[in-house]
Amino acid sequence: MCAMSASAYDIQVGRIYYLLNTDDLTADVTCKDTEEDAEYTGHIVIPETIRFSGNVYRVTGIGESAFEGCSKVTAVTIPTSITHIDYAAFNSCYSLAAITIPGSVTSIGEGAFSECHRLQAVNIPASVTSIGKRAFASCYALTSLTVAPENPVYDSRNNCNAIIETATGELVASCNATTARTIPDGITAIKDWAFHGCSGLPTILIPQSVTAIGEWVFAYCCGITSMTIPDNVTTIGRNTFAECRNLKTITIGKSVTNIGEDLCAGCNNATDIYCRAEEVPTVKGALAPASITNRITLHVPATAISKYKADPVWSKCKNIVAM
Repeated sequence: MCAMSASAYDIQVGRIYYLLNTDDLTADVTCKDTEEDAEYTGHIVIPETIRFSGNVYRVTGIGESAFEGCSKVTAVTIPTSITHIDYAAFNSCYSLAAITIPGSVTSIGEGAFSECHRLQAVNIPASVTSIGKRAFASCYALTSLTVAPENPVYDSRNNCNAIIETATGELVASCNATTARTIPDGITAIKDWAFHGCSGLPTILIPQSVTAIGEWVFAYCCGITSMTIPDNVTTIGRNTFAECRNLKTITIGKSVTNIGEDLCAGCNNATDIYCRAEEVPTVKGALAPASITNRITLHVPATAISKYKADPVWSKCKNIVAM
């Protein structure tokens, strides 16, 4: 449903609602108004132009939350006049199975296609130079995520089925699969929500080049049973492994200094954490609820056992033993 307030649109043309910019005669697709009103359904064809009050408006954007929660939308045809797809534009379009992003689009907003559970493949054209976080989070059926070779900002090197920011080497988004995934060498960071909801992945291998892992990165990756954070990683964001319900063991590299709260919240089958850091990493909050930490055995360097036992967070683990 549209998340915007009442009177969110200026005009309706055919089945589609629009916000108008009378200064430059452009229009953005939007929703009707409140959650009580009818949603978009079926196949939506967005036109390049619309007419209103004697003027021709060029349709250049799909606005914030335009199709959010429209679970009966099955397809959307996007014209080459569209330049931006905004925040949560297609969030929770559960029946949307395919989308073609035209070569006119330059930006894709945060959460634009998140929770499109039937979406299977996405190609990012060369024109896109900005992608918000969690743009494709929890797209459970998404098994192909590629970037046009000519794109100057992003790439999907080594057929990795991921979006990588070329200049920084940061992995922005990835997709589901039923085979083990190896993140390419040279990746420096895994950004927030990158693998969120990739429930079909049985294994993810992180290269030594990675130094930072964002928040909610592997949350709801229910196929994973073990994870190893390499030695060059220094920071791990909050809820990194949240709700990974089959995750049993986590190995944390020796260079980690900071970990966000609820690292393994909802990991009801977790039994062991191996933390190789000699200096106790700072945790902002709890590792997980007590119902989980009470079952976890923490394995640490023998020389650091007393430090971990004295720490108010790590000491919540059931047992602390030498590696």
